[in-house]
Amino acid sequence: MAIEFSEVVWFVSNPEESAELYKRTLGWKEIERFQDSWILLATPGEGKIGFMRHNRQADEKWPSPMVAFKSSSIKEDIAAIKANGLDISDVIEGTDMWHATYSDESGNKILIWQELQ
Repeated sequence: MAIEFSEVVWFVSNPEESAELYKRTLGWKEIERFQDSWILLATPGEGKIGFMRHNRQADEKWPSPMVAFKSSSIKEDIAAIKANGLDISDVIEGTDMWHATYSDESGNKILIWQELQ
């Protein structure tokens, strides 16, 4: 596999507010931001946690957290995942990034992504 690192992604209504709580109370540092929709923090032990904006409806449950894996060869990793019986039905090939989501046998949502050079 070409996995380089992983992070946990929480879906929240306000990424700024959520990230500020952890920065203020636990001293975690911000390492990445994308507009007002995404903030990534470094956690102890080289971990990472992301906060992604989600505009849920009043009657909708919050999505469960998602594990995200950065890949250096997403095509290779997608092929390996499919070869092991998991369905990756959501593959998005952008001009600057590819990403794909799938669920494991327990229903946990997983994202794999690669930045394109």
